[in-house]
Amino acid sequence: MICPNLKFLSVSECKRLTNLGIGEVLRRCPAITQLHINGLEVSDVFGCCSDHSVVNLKTLKARHTQNLQYLDIGLCKELTDKGVMEVVRNCERLRDIRLLRCEKVSSNILHQMVLSRPSLGNIDPPCFGDLSEQMTKKFLSLGCRLGLPPAGGCHSILL
Repeated sequence: MICPNLKFLSVSECKRLTNLGIGEVLRRCPAITQLHINGLEVSDVFGCCSDHSVVNLKTLKARHTQNLQYLDIGLCKELTDKGVMEVVRNCERLRDIRLLRCEKVSSNILHQMVLSRPSLGNIDPPCFGDLSEQMTKKFLSLGCRLGLPPAGGCHSILL
């Protein structure tokens, strides 16, 4: 292990980061609890991208992310519902996930995320205006807070 005690890693906007590179970091630094990969070119979990310059979410395997509690994958424009659910299923201790401006992630996935990962306590959803008050109350009743994008933009406000 290279950095056995490394807990926080931010590689946001690192356009040259490869899938192989992030996988190796996660393998060699198992104590990481916070990972920021927002703004990267992230392919979907089942995507057919063979381009090694694209981070594939299959890299976030359970054995490499057993301690991951916070994940920021905002601004990952190719991320889809399928990719988000793969991450939620694999990261057993995940409590916080940021999906701000993930254009291909729908609001329909939020309920499934909370049910699949009961430890998930905070979700910053993509910027969309279809979060009803009823839906928000449902998440609160399940113990999950939603960071809601305000009317004027997509910055998170914690309820």
